[in-house]
Amino acid sequence: MERLINHCVDYIKPRLTLENSLQALHSALEIDHPIYVDACLSFVASNFSQYTGQYRRYLCELEPSVIYQVLDHPNLSPQFESEVLAFVRLYSSGRELSPQEVSRLYSTVRMHFLACSTLADIGDDPRVPHDLVRKAMSLRLRLMDSPNLVGQLPPDQHPRRSYRKLSAKFDLPYDDPSYAR
Repeated sequence: MERLINHCVDYIKPRLTLENSLQALHSALEIDHPIYVDACLSFVASNFSQYTGQYRRYLCELEPSVIYQVLDHPNLSPQFESEVLAFVRLYSSGRELSPQEVSRLYSTVRMHFLACSTLADIGDDPRVPHDLVRKAMSLRLRLMDSPNLVGQLPPDQHPRRSYRKLSAKFDLPYDDPSYAR
């Protein structure tokens, strides 16, 4: 039976699309096949920016533990960090989540790369853990003074590989275009 499942997984992995990836992820979770789950999570994370409209709604139907795996996946590829924040806001607003679950979801947002005005706005949002906002503001101020510190950040705080590069107009991949020189 395991060989049959592995054969099916090998067949499906290269055929994942936006249209079928979330259903494939549901199936992978149901049969609890780690390679299949990882392939689906990797596909969803890599194509995160393309999940808009109805696909974003389907993504919001996943359990918090699965969403956390997507948002924490090393292949997560948003164009800007504000995309991750917008999704976390959308996801957390439509569900009854414990404060720990909300904090865990917001911890996947690399807030120090958000625009200052966005940081100020989320600082006023009672759902957002204020300790995360304070840490982000502090780190943001340090990075503004010393951009070379980016290389010293822990891997989970580095700029994501997918941030849009605008012909070296930014020292850092901030969401705020006012930092262009």
